[in-house]
Amino acid sequence: MTVVDAIGFLAAGLVFLTFWMKTLIALRLVAIGSNIAFAGYGVIAELMPIVVLHLLLLPLNLYRAWEQLRLRRRIETALSTPPQVETLLPHMRERPMAEGAEVFRKGDRADCLYFVASGLVEIPEFAAEIAPGQLFGEVGLFNREGRRVASAVMKRAGTLCLIERDTILRLCHTQPDIGLSLTRLLADRIAPAPAPVRLTPPAAGHDG
Repeated sequence: MTVVDAIGFLAAGLVFLTFWMKTLIALRLVAIGSNIAFAGYGVIAELMPIVVLHLLLLPLNLYRAWEQLRLRRRIETALSTPPQVETLLPHMRERPMAEGAEVFRKGDRADCLYFVASGLVEIPEFAAEIAPGQLFGEVGLFNREGRRVASAVMKRAGTLCLIERDTILRLCHTQPDIGLSLTRLLADRIAPAPAPVRLTPPAAGHDG
């Protein structure tokens, strides 16, 4: 077997290996290797169509591999940090709210996610307050009934930014890191607070 044949079989083997890959990143990396091997094979064997094809495919596979690595980093960031509100703000619209104004009632159709730009929002059923810089209203967006599980009232006048449910669902589909961030927010919101740890005092007559 000549060196040219060995390179050709290596390139063909790498192409075959791509069909065994279970993840896109691994597939792209093997495809990059096959592009390099085939381009080298084409140069040595003077097969210009093969050279041209794989020199065109190489940057494409490099770009797709970079996209997958970037997506992985974004997903890891979304799982470890609070929701990135700045990614949602371009899709939001402002709504000035007076003190005492009702944002929504328990049982209303959940059609928006809200961000508190200024003011203070109260959730009466849970005796909770939503301060500026926080999102709220995500629970109703993702529950089965699509209804608000509590009411929201402006405790202090301010401005809310809202984004429609359809837009949120579209963004979750096209930008998975947003969906993961909202999932993490939802999990944090409904997770029960840890029970306080009670320390049992030592019994009388013992040194401890």
